[in-house]
Amino acid sequence: MKFRGVTLLGIILMVFALLIQLGLYGYSYTGYEDDSPVLVMYGLSGGHFTNTTFRMAMGRAGFQTLVLNKDLVKAQSIGEEISLPRGYRSQSIVILAQGEGATSSLKLFDADEDTLGFVLVEPEFETNFSMEGMSSDFPTHNVAIFTGDRSGKSDAKIMYERLSGEDTLYGITSKTGGLMSSEIFMNPKGNRYLSIAAVDPVEGSLFYGSPAFQIELANYLATNYQEDYSSPVKAIIGWYILFILSIAFFIAGLFMFLVKIPIVRYRMEGENKDKTDSVTKIILLSVAVLVTLLLVVLEVLGNKEAVISMVLGFFPLLMLLIMTGVRLPYLVKNFKVKRPHKSKFVALILMALILSFVVMLANNTIGIINSVNNMYMVLIFILAMLFDFASIMIVSRCDSVSRIKGFGGCSYFGTYTMFLLTLLPSVMLFFASALLGKNGIAVRSFGGFLCAAMPFISSLPIKRHANAIKVTSTVHAIIYFILLLLTI
Repeated sequence: MKFRGVTLLGIILMVFALLIQLGLYGYSYTGYEDDSPVLVMYGLSGGHFTNTTFRMAMGRAGFQTLVLNKDLVKAQSIGEEISLPRGYRSQSIVILAQGEGATSSLKLFDADEDTLGFVLVEPEFETNFSMEGMSSDFPTHNVAIFTGDRSGKSDAKIMYERLSGEDTLYGITSKTGGLMSSEIFMNPKGNRYLSIAAVDPVEGSLFYGSPAFQIELANYLATNYQEDYSSPVKAIIGWYILFILSIAFFIAGLFMFLVKIPIVRYRMEGENKDKTDSVTKIILLSVAVLVTLLLVVLEVLGNKEAVISMVLGFFPLLMLLIMTGVRLPYLVKNFKVKRPHKSKFVALILMALILSFVVMLANNTIGIINSVNNMYMVLIFILAMLFDFASIMIVSRCDSVSRIKGFGGCSYFGTYTMFLLTLLPSVMLFFASALLGKNGIAVRSFGGFLCAAMPFISSLPIKRHANAIKVTSTVHAIIYFILLLLTI
């Protein structure tokens, strides 16, 4: 396979898409100076709160972002004094907190001379919380509340009514504009702000990755705390347009690259049944049933959603490793059988491009570079991807040898029963969770289904039509890696 014509254009498009992603990441660190005001985020954890898109949007408002994973409820109960890290002292700050920590932040930071105001996301009243003394004059700083809860008397609405003296039921509202616009309340003094999102998210953390929330928050910060106000909306929308275009360019380039892989047709004299697959199916069925029972136990125990996600995510890899172990002696015995097509170093170039793009794409969405814990998980996912690549190489090669020798297809790509067994735990858990009304686990089981199904469906045409084993393994492993990033 030579790099010319459509193939070369595909590589150019993929490289161009990667450069756009790199540029977007660099752009997220612009818009503010070392002495710019800081949006200090408390009570948050994980990459969802430090992702590139959020930092980029706040930068358009001239704000730095700083995440401090501190329990504000506990700090308030013991009277602990909270200070910023040394590099951020003597700077103007806006406090952003969510949940119960949001209500505690009002009393912890209002006396701080560097505090400009508060942003409360999905505030909740902790046990025995008192709003005594709170009014449009206390806290003395601006308070903005963002929520997706549209119920009659949510904690967010009650807090706004107490702080503003306004009624949310009969009060005057406005819209941010657009199809998915938020409902806005603001008191006459202009120091109290309530935004009710058009779509109610599952949890407050989902606000941070929403372009609508990022635009509204950046616009609020720029309007209220910047002297030279300029709307950040166009810059944020432009960033997202380039982000989407880069994905489109990369997908188009990838298909241009793959479409030129030569088609291979087998010439088989006869069809015989390979008995090894029967043994493999029995082993895989036993493992699938045991894992399904394990997941049911975890569901009954409760509060095990993260563990369930891990089990479902890595289960397809476990099944592939079992297939590999059973089939490896067959490959060793028939190692000298010639293949009709070799992909040479093409797969290495494809893997390097796809992996680089996926890592940058993941970092620009879920912030994998911003968190040490996330980096550890990414390294584990990369290791899983390499095992997946090696396993697919072996089972694909065994399938090819079996077809060439006249036995027909075998293993993962030749016997669809094995593929269907990789879906068994996630499918069973999905229906069980749906019947029990456990929507969170049902969503996670659907993620496990995707981890098992999408890599196979995406790589099967390449394996069956072109027998480009390295390219097949690359596509399967990369898609599995992407799904691990998104589901675990």
